[in-house]
Amino acid sequence: MPDLSALSLNEQLTYWVGAVARSDAETENHLRRVYESLCSPSLAAFAAPRDFMALHAGCVRMFEAGRARSWSLLDLPDLALEVLQAAKVAHFDRNRLVHDYWYQIDPAADQPVFTRMRNAASLPADRQVVRRELGEFESAYVALQIASFRLIGLASLVADNAYPEYRESALQHNQALALGRFEFEPPNAARFTG
Repeated sequence: MPDLSALSLNEQLTYWVGAVARSDAETENHLRRVYESLCSPSLAAFAAPRDFMALHAGCVRMFEAGRARSWSLLDLPDLALEVLQAAKVAHFDRNRLVHDYWYQIDPAADQPVFTRMRNAASLPADRQVVRRELGEFESAYVALQIASFRLIGLASLVADNAYPEYRESALQHNQALALGRFEFEPPNAARFTG
């Protein structure tokens, strides 16, 4: 991870909120690729939904409907549903971090803790006060990056299933990505673990 120690805590928070937002956009882009891979070679690929949740729901429906289909690779629908669920969880965590206004509780504290400012009257009692440490923003960024890599692998596996001549050279790589058998190396790399 980058060394942000020269920045103020508010600048560090700004960095991580931006990194989380950008990573979510990347994750959504790879989710769109999964959707389009499932629809190809149909013109339906050009009518992909525009938002994350509609893309996610469409992919889930197609993989669930595809359970009866004969997939030449793995148990693709079950793996796909696992990858899609992980991406959805990372996306929801991003929503909780990016769409709130955060301020530092105690600027003199050793560990920076931020709390959100929001109209508490509109929230249930258990969500009125939320405190987050900077590490939670970094963790959300990492979760989104991992989700992105897994979606890249999943989209490629769907394409591999459609084009078996390509499958042999890339199958292990794509399986490792989809299965999460890698370690994320910032800013945007994956080291395979086997």
